[in-house]
Amino acid sequence: MIADRCKSMFRPNFESKLQFDGSNDYVDCGSGASLDNITGSVSLCAWIKANRAWYTYGARYAYILAKDSLYRSGYTLSVYERTASEIRLVMHTRNSSGISGADKVVGTDFARTDFVHVTGVYTSQTRFDLYINGEDISATNPTTFYDPGNHSSYPFRIGASTFYSAYDTPFPGWIYDARVYNVALTANEVRGIYNGAHITRGLVSRWLINEGSGTTVYDIHGSNDGTISGASWT
Repeated sequence: MIADRCKSMFRPNFESKLQFDGSNDYVDCGSGASLDNITGSVSLCAWIKANRAWYTYGARYAYILAKDSLYRSGYTLSVYERTASEIRLVMHTRNSSGISGADKVVGTDFARTDFVHVTGVYTSQTRFDLYINGEDISATNPTTFYDPGNHSSYPFRIGASTFYSAYDTPFPGWIYDARVYNVALTANEVRGIYNGAHITRGLVSRWLINEGSGTTVYDIHGSNDGTISGASWT
């Protein structure tokens, strides 16, 4: 039963964690209609902790959550390792007409010593907001916004995007309690999630990622269970 797999619906205790190697590990959550058809506002959030120094391998995006198709459509939340001294939290949305996004410098020690909660919120055609541990970090916004396009040919992944290049790579470390919403969460809702609330308004999927064994990560709210590829339980 799902209840048996969900050790806690509230603030995680990080007893069982899934580690991604930053090379080729990810969780594939498929291309269910509930994830494909997010073509307006969207919110993404998760707890993360890195297992290496940022910029170890040069400039690159380390993907936390991604539903994308090679700069054509989708939505992503990532850490951009721009330089050794400039690490950014980034959210992107894109469709066939273009890509838009927002970012904020977070520091070279970001998520290195402890888990932090990150949230990206996109309000359709209006703005992006980024949060760390429930607090708005005043992201730099673009002047043009592109809503996510339909992207049924590409799966949603935890810990990676659907393509690899020198700049687009899997996340190096642990990811816990990932969620996708098809609404723009309010600041109060983001703060509530950080403090352990199970916010259900607009919730599409929630993966606690605390199973501790096996090759499946269960979606405790929707129907988008994930299959682990490479990542290991610690």
